[in-house]
Amino acid sequence: MDSTELLTRTLHVFGEKVIQGITAYPERCLKQAQSSLALVHALDYFVDKEDREKVLNKASSEDLSIIQAAKILHVLPDSVLDDVLDPKHLINREAVESMLKRHTAILK
Repeated sequence: MDSTELLTRTLHVFGEKVIQGITAYPERCLKQAQSSLALVHALDYFVDKEDREKVLNKASSEDLSIIQAAKILHVLPDSVLDDVLDPKHLINREAVESMLKRHTAILK
């Protein structure tokens, strides 16, 4: 019982001192998502492994975002890249399915 009481008090203090002080910055989160090299995996349905590796290598070696590298390498039309590599379209299943349906013609 003592451990349970201690844990309860600790969680209350943790909530007040840490959790309530957390502030989300959507613009910063979006910028970080757009600059993440992991975004290259959004191309999995559209280009082959070699093209993904070229995009990833160019982005990492030249300090570019994935979308910048993909546009330079012309792996897909720019309008498709803007849609496929938009983190807002990758946040839930329905958004991904909708994006895939829009580009059915170019799926590999």
